[in-house]
Amino acid sequence: MVAHAEIDLDDMAWDEVAGAYTAPCRCSGVYAITEDQLDEGYELAACSLCSLRIRVLYTRAPDADDPQGQR
Repeated sequence: MVAHAEIDLDDMAWDEVAGAYTAPCRCSGVYAITEDQLDEGYELAACSLCSLRIRVLYTRAPDADDPQGQR
């Protein structure tokens, strides 16, 4: 799928109610992606109102199963 922009996870806001990282879309919609989605390897987040998508840029913290923090 095509990503219309790339946004660093650090530039997204944590929405406690939605349980997701969010960023505004230019159409007034919201991009949202949950921690579970990120852990599962998802990196695209769709807008809630239009057809645009963003690629979320992040690096996982190392853990016992993946000491390099790689995807």
